[in-house]
Amino acid sequence: MAALVFRPRRAVWAVSLVLFGSFFVGSLAMLLPTQLEPVLDVLGIENNGLDELGYFPVLLVLVFGFFVVLCAVRLMSPVLRVTRAGVEIGKSLLPWSDVDDFVPESVRWGVTITRIRVQYAAQHELSRSEKRSVALGRVGLYLPPTYIGVMYDTGRQPLAEILRYWLVRYRDY
Repeated sequence: MAALVFRPRRAVWAVSLVLFGSFFVGSLAMLLPTQLEPVLDVLGIENNGLDELGYFPVLLVLVFGFFVVLCAVRLMSPVLRVTRAGVEIGKSLLPWSDVDDFVPESVRWGVTITRIRVQYAAQHELSRSEKRSVALGRVGLYLPPTYIGVMYDTGRQPLAEILRYWLVRYRDY
């Protein structure tokens, strides 16, 4: 095996972005009815009575805006490349000798694996991007290279199993 390349599942996130984006624009038009009157006309929403909604459009803008950002971030996920030299996540390369294990992690209830945390070897000195990734992970922002999302198309085999297989095989390579 020379290399494996995993690409993020983009179709689901693209459809979600279009869906949430349209709701975001609609709620923004309700928030600013005079400035975005053509959008309200397209959506079939009358300008009368929007003032009575109060802060509800603000809530809608925040909620749908959050989902738009989430979908956009998922769409921009880097390609994951597994080679004899190590794991490449975008521009970051993690040599196998610097990795001790890949630990699957889940959100809150432990139902679904949502990310894989790279457990660095004891002798490994963290780079600037790795230190930043570790620090952001402590506050709930799980970004590469320390955290690998499981949004990659790996068939039916869990990503953690694939990474552990390559780690055992090429750690001392």
